[in-house]
Amino acid sequence: MLDRYDFFEYVKNNIRDYLPPSYEDAEITITQIPKHNDAIQTSLTIKMPGERFTPNISMEPLYGMYRDGYSMDRCTGFLADAFIEHGILSREQRRSMESIFDYESVKGNLQVLLCDPEDNRRVLQGTVYNRFGDYAATYCITIPGQDGEISSIRVTEDLLYYWQIDKETLHRDALEADRKRGPFLLEVNESNLFLASNGFEMENLLKGDRKLDMNDGMPHTFALTTEDKINGAGMILQEDVMKKTAEVLGRDYFVLPSSIHETIIVSVTGNISVRDLTGMVQQMNETEIDPSIRLSDKVLHYDPEGAYLENAATWEMRAGRAPKKELSDVSRNMQDIVRMCAGSKGAYIALEKYSMPLGRLKAFQIESSLHGLMQYMDFEKEGYDVVCDTRLAECFDLSPEKLKGTEQEQRKQQLKQEEKRIVL
Repeated sequence: MLDRYDFFEYVKNNIRDYLPPSYEDAEITITQIPKHNDAIQTSLTIKMPGERFTPNISMEPLYGMYRDGYSMDRCTGFLADAFIEHGILSREQRRSMESIFDYESVKGNLQVLLCDPEDNRRVLQGTVYNRFGDYAATYCITIPGQDGEISSIRVTEDLLYYWQIDKETLHRDALEADRKRGPFLLEVNESNLFLASNGFEMENLLKGDRKLDMNDGMPHTFALTTEDKINGAGMILQEDVMKKTAEVLGRDYFVLPSSIHETIIVSVTGNISVRDLTGMVQQMNETEIDPSIRLSDKVLHYDPEGAYLENAATWEMRAGRAPKKELSDVSRNMQDIVRMCAGSKGAYIALEKYSMPLGRLKAFQIESSLHGLMQYMDFEKEGYDVVCDTRLAECFDLSPEKLKGTEQEQRKQQLKQEEKRIVL
């Protein structure tokens, strides 16, 4: 059995035999395309001389067929049939593709795609995006295909330059196009789940002036998306939608990143912690959410008075709701920084540039974000790896017995490492 690379090469070198004679001079190439969450999709492109656009046909399912026992020739013929059926663009589709260079004609088809920038470094290279706290907003153009299928093209820096517009204009027009798709807020309960499973229409709580009774002390759960349920997570960037949601709930709320298609809204009550919510999101992402649509592990909080979103752990600490963190819950790097802050008489401590290896510094950034500690960190200060506000120490339980316990545990780990070195 061939490995993936050799199998894909075989298909590329032989698929011409299965295509119409008019494709004798076609350029056939294999491309590696970064997808959402930096997954790499191996695709085949079949481009005729003079063509500006050609679809990328994923080869990943094909290798699965080959491993299941299909012959290489049958797999190659299957991909050729798929290209003939779906990959050869009609005149109308070509006209639609050409129209992407005319911004005025396509701006109504823009959509906002949210992602976690930490998980999408490859995708964001060359892609137009704006940072919004823990998330990044990218943009795409949707193009109608055959049989109701919808394809999309990401907005790149090159395309933005061709349009001669700035990122602010793109973002504003994408929000407007998303708003026209219709925001949709529904309560997640047994009644609505029954209605959804049986094809009945559910109530959109954003329509009308209904205010919910949320005084039972229990957290209530809602789903925020669009009417077409596609790429609906971007609704959290719609200020009027977020304000309206707060009016319906009558209070502030958490935003859980369910997927790129929707977010989960949970009303704030006294008996729910950000740590519990984050754990729930992480478990869902690991066991139930496909990586191709996973959004993030980071929970947000919406404050209706200030009308803004922020990291929920950051809000929890500022609001005095968060319990003191244990030093044992964080990395050795973080422990060392916390101790330095606790022992400092100044307002800040600073680590000079290259004090940390790049990988360790990046891990420290991610850890700071996950624990809601970014408000105490400045990773952008020129000449420094990080500048820390010494109030960081106030977030941790630094009682003598806790410090002693942590130091003893560290000593045990050091002794274990020394024993390993002696054995080796």
